[in-house]
Amino acid sequence: MRRAFLTLVPLLLVACSVELPDPDDPGARVYRNRCGGCHRLYAPQSMTFGMWQVQLERMERLYAERGIRWLSPAEQHALLRYLETHAGSE
Repeated sequence: MRRAFLTLVPLLLVACSVELPDPDDPGARVYRNRCGGCHRLYAPQSMTFGMWQVQLERMERLYAERGIRWLSPAEQHALLRYLETHAGSE
């Protein structure tokens, strides 16, 4: 049983991680550090830019409701630029 668990854990960790395009981009850093600090990251191409905009608006409202500091204007700009560049097509 323990052996199966030790074999399964690395596979699950790999399956839950996402390889970000252009990982050194400032927007990728914001995405990885601020978004990935609370939940798993989704591949930027998994949604269109419009879908990303809806998600960010939703998260901003959620942060406000919970009293959590939202992104700075510079962080938000970098993140939006990054997602627009790497978003999926319709």
